[in-house]
Amino acid sequence: MQLKTVFLLSVLNAFIISTGAAASVEQVGTYEGTIQIKITNIDGSKSRQKASLKIEIAADDVTTVTVDGTVKQVAIGGYGPTGGILIFGDNSPPPIDGNVAALQISNGVLKGTALGYRLFEVAGPPTDYVLSATTQSKLKAKKVP
Repeated sequence: MQLKTVFLLSVLNAFIISTGAAASVEQVGTYEGTIQIKITNIDGSKSRQKASLKIEIAADDVTTVTVDGTVKQVAIGGYGPTGGILIFGDNSPPPIDGNVAALQISNGVLKGTALGYRLFEVAGPPTDYVLSATTQSKLKAKKVP
């Protein structure tokens, strides 16, 4: 399961980079809500987390994603008439995480799902990383006036 998820993320990365577009006037704005994360560890154990979510979509095609007060690095954001795709993650503090999210935006409501991974650093030299978990998330947020 974990390798399939990582492969899927790689394919989506290539697709998104080739098709990214700017957000529409209706999509631009700040959305606040929650993200529910289902974590599957490599040992098969599972857990869930719920966190605050803030997504800021700017008119200049810059998107900021904040989860529980931590600003994530957004690699790319591509938008279409009814939604978009984001690649976002964080490398500090550990674990390193990465996510690909498919978003639907309609009438000031943003909903979406994300697939992701978590990596832990293994002491080196050389420094190396191991897959520790995969994640599946649900995002839901409303546009802030």
